[in-house]
Amino acid sequence: MLQLLKQIEAISSCRDRDILGASVVAAIHEIFRPRRVTLLRLVPAPHGPAVTPVARIGAEGLQLFGEAGDCGSDPLEDSPLLQQAYRDGQLATASGERGFTYAYPLSTGSSATPGGFLQVDMDRTPTPIEREGLERFLHFYCNYVNLLDYSELDTLTGLLNRKTFDEAFDKIIARSGRGQEGDRDNERRAEDGTGNLHWLAVVDIDHFKRINDNFGHLFGDEVLLRIASLMRCSFRSEDRLFRFGGEEFVVMLRVGSRDNAVKALERLRQMVESHEFPQVGQVTCSVGFTAVDPRLAPTDILGQADDALYYAKEHGRNQVCCYETLVESGLLVHHDAQPQAPDIDIDALFA
Repeated sequence: MLQLLKQIEAISSCRDRDILGASVVAAIHEIFRPRRVTLLRLVPAPHGPAVTPVARIGAEGLQLFGEAGDCGSDPLEDSPLLQQAYRDGQLATASGERGFTYAYPLSTGSSATPGGFLQVDMDRTPTPIEREGLERFLHFYCNYVNLLDYSELDTLTGLLNRKTFDEAFDKIIARSGRGQEGDRDNERRAEDGTGNLHWLAVVDIDHFKRINDNFGHLFGDEVLLRIASLMRCSFRSEDRLFRFGGEEFVVMLRVGSRDNAVKALERLRQMVESHEFPQVGQVTCSVGFTAVDPRLAPTDILGQADDALYYAKEHGRNQVCCYETLVESGLLVHHDAQPQAPDIDIDALFA
């Protein structure tokens, strides 16, 4: 009992999702001694949902798999037990020659669709007390994740909220400045002339005030919801999506090169432009993005993305602009030069 309380105390003091996942699989392994415990993330795939491991512990020790997608994914349909847990939205179990397996779906926020699974493989069928203890522990973990989601997610769109941005940004900057020669991340950084792995983009809905004025806030909220959904479809699970408030969104991209960042953001812009919004019809968005340079303060990086966004707004809207490209082309002056700010009618840009 004391051991269980110590594990619960350690888990409930953690807000970092990577550390939390590792702590949970380690705690389950220590308390219940199963053959293997795996935390899986549900990810979209061309032919249906797939799962990718986040953390696993077994005879080989604790394994952490980093960002989603780094170790590949397996179709959900390849695992009947996970598919059952996904379909029913509740604990699924199976017993066989190799022992007993739990598949516990982990919901996220208010969504009824699981965002991942905890799979526990045991060499034997657990006793009734062990089974109830494990199920209650899994319930505790799921409830705690839901509490984290409630505090970290935007209540309308379900994207990460602004107060979560600073903490996530610090982690992204730390990862951008980390890596040893020859590792996979550095190889991906080398694809781009600036050596960047992460990019930050600010997405703003064009003429959103006009939408609210002409159609009402209910249809304005529907536009926000649908654009959030299009963002989830456009980007990979390892990219971070935030709603900054109003009609502004922020994306942290992990794509390795400027060209790949342009492609990903252009994909979103085109999806928004071609989408038919109820009552409103066509909606467009403007995007400004910049490299995440670990030598800069977060406010400076965000400011560069904002400068690129303002340029896009001033020059026709419905386009993607890169800060570095604009500077290299002489269309923007780098912040260090501290140019005199031009006279811009901000209200007109966002009208």
